[in-house]
Amino acid sequence: MAKSALLLAGFLAVSGAVVQAQNFPSLFDVEGVGTGDILYIRDKPSSKSSIIGAYEFDEKSIEVIREQDNWGLVNYEEGIGWASLDFLKPVELPSDYPAVCFGTEPFWSSGKKQYEGSPETWVTFEAMGEDELNLLMKSTDGSLSSGDTTALFAENTSEFLVALVRREICSDGMSDRVFGLSAEIVIGQGENLRHVSGCCSLKSPPASSD
Repeated sequence: MAKSALLLAGFLAVSGAVVQAQNFPSLFDVEGVGTGDILYIRDKPSSKSSIIGAYEFDEKSIEVIREQDNWGLVNYEEGIGWASLDFLKPVELPSDYPAVCFGTEPFWSSGKKQYEGSPETWVTFEAMGEDELNLLMKSTDGSLSSGDTTALFAENTSEFLVALVRREICSDGMSDRVFGLSAEIVIGQGENLRHVSGCCSLKSPPASSD
């Protein structure tokens, strides 16, 4: 039975050590907020700015895109906000922590699958209106824990995929949200090559309610 975890964790891998403050994007847990209390999300990186939302005292795995004056930029609903890093503790990430990459024009997403009892990693790619493709991951040049760019190569019997991920601010083109990683993917074979671009997140998207 497939153990599926979205996406490209193989080459978006983060080191096992706690992510340092300068190494954004990263995931954080709320810490130091009293039981039953909340951590405000504000529209600007200032305690005097307007409140637009809040995290519960025990909120986990908050993705912080970047830091400014000890405030973390976060996605909130269809836009962005700021949360104080005084109350956010970086998460210690395992080396295969999952992430997801996605884009528009056309809509696409990419992930990975690992089958129980097998060390092999399969990269998935799916574009709107098409069947999911599965390609065996062959190589990667490392992880983003040691640089700002990394690449991955995967293939099956008829197609190959090359992905390049950069640590940079990226817009999904559909909302005011921003992400801390961008992706460029070339997939296909021969005359059927195609190129897509998009963003990556350290968190898998919430399940659809449809």
